[in-house]
Amino acid sequence: MFGEGKAIRCKWVNAHGSEVFVALQQLLREPATITCRYSAKINRTLEVQKGSDTELYEIISVDDVEERHKWMEIKVQRKEAAR
Repeated sequence: MFGEGKAIRCKWVNAHGSEVFVALQQLLREPATITCRYSAKINRTLEVQKGSDTELYEIISVDDVEERHKWMEIKVQRKEAAR
């Protein structure tokens, strides 16, 4: 998230259950929710990489939970492969 070789610890939860059907209706690709400590550096222009996975994810939304600057909830989806 913060440059080559830089990482932050977070909780990654893939969409499951009824969330999968909603994601399909919204044409989302492999959606997930990330929860992490607040950082003003995180915004929708960043790309996200999960661990050593080579797939990149784009940020759909960023939520400063309760606007307290303690936790962030970030919705992501896998980026489409280049054509």
